[in-house]
Amino acid sequence: MSTIRVNTIQNAAGTGVPSANNAPAVSVVRISGSQGITSATWTKMQYNSVTFDPTSDWDAANFRFIPQVPGLYSVQGVLDSSGSVSTTNVTMAVYKNGVQVRAGSSNGTSNGRVVVGAAIEMNGTTDYLEIWVNITGSSPAAAGNADMFLVRAA
Repeated sequence: MSTIRVNTIQNAAGTGVPSANNAPAVSVVRISGSQGITSATWTKMQYNSVTFDPTSDWDAANFRFIPQVPGLYSVQGVLDSSGSVSTTNVTMAVYKNGVQVRAGSSNGTSNGRVVVGAAIEMNGTTDYLEIWVNITGSSPAAAGNADMFLVRAA
């Protein structure tokens, strides 16, 4: 059996104890109505309500997560789609720095739900994450939420 004994654990600045409450994380949701989507066109989700962002890493003007700590991040998005006529294809994707890295889709659904998740390395300075959707149908619309958080610091 091993024993670890310490007198003090401090954060990197030496000014206090490390806190998990200050780890980069964001939870955003689309409220105040669904977002209109042009059929069969990739469109960035415009999450208009932040429910959790202790380190202020959500860029509300550009609808993106820009964490300032390098490491591995978990990303999950949920898309609830709707349209006046049944939709034929619903796709949601995670984009890193403007490039699609993971997608999930559902075909032949009306008012369908798609969930997508990924583990993505971020550099903690310039990397950013966004959620994009593509819905084929008549008058498609999107709502949903996304959660992004640090799993392991670099």
